[in-house]
Amino acid sequence: PLPLQVLCRPLIMTTKRTIQPFFPASFASLNATSIGSILYNHMLLPDTVTERCPEVKITIGSGGHTTLRQPVLLLVAIIGVVIGLRGFWSLPKYWSLSFGAFAIMNVDAICLHCLSPSIDANDTYPERYPLLWTIDTYITGVAAVTLSIALLERWKSQNLSRSFWILQMVGILCILFFYVDPPLVPIAASFPLELWYCISLLLSLGAGLLGIFGDLFVNRKAFRWTTDHVFLICSNAFTLLGIALDGFWCRIFGTLLADLLTSLTLMFLGSDLMMWGAYRWIQSSESKKHMD
Repeated sequence: PLPLQVLCRPLIMTTKRTIQPFFPASFASLNATSIGSILYNHMLLPDTVTERCPEVKITIGSGGHTTLRQPVLLLVAIIGVVIGLRGFWSLPKYWSLSFGAFAIMNVDAICLHCLSPSIDANDTYPERYPLLWTIDTYITGVAAVTLSIALLERWKSQNLSRSFWILQMVGILCILFFYVDPPLVPIAASFPLELWYCISLLLSLGAGLLGIFGDLFVNRKAFRWTTDHVFLICSNAFTLLGIALDGFWCRIFGTLLADLLTSLTLMFLGSDLMMWGAYRWIQSSESKKHMD
């Protein structure tokens, strides 16, 4: 292998099983270039992870006809539903919408990643489960965009409802593009929704840094570290560990801890911790605002 591959392989390893079927158009485009092919096949997404650590499944019932996939992910997603519903019922405006979307996202994840039969090696989620995949990508984007708007409104003290609805229309257009046959432009039908999913998450990350940690960079004297800030940093660390070190955990633990250390479970666990930290921070911020 190339020296660069040898250098990076211990650090950045995730599995094709999780990412490739969910973002088929994006990774097909990456694999189409020579540099992208090296990155795709040898550094970031090695097949050895799938071979060493097959998907964890539990057979339920005496007949053995019902199979539960990724049981730890199921528990993490159920916790996500509870966190989402709690925020939906108790927080105002965009915060409430974001947490409600987060709850729906986790319900859909249970159906898509735990209760539905596994997809074949050459299959993709948009082809096998188009409705569940559409709900997952769109609602995840809605949760991220709504959270971003709420954070930016608080940071800028401006009404951003127009921006909110424009972004929602972009998401709806991505759905329409996925279902229109033949496609309006010569790109993969799933590509716009894949971009909606990824860009909205990046937007929420940037908005989170501004809204929650902005004073650390702009007005350091006014910034005060709290347990909520530490909680949010740890949650993002969980997510990054899931994405970047999937292969490392596989080599060390195999399936000893079931699917606890798979990229998907750690990403959902990180999301749960992030939303719970955000919930605590929002409540603390709202109570301080009322006291002032």
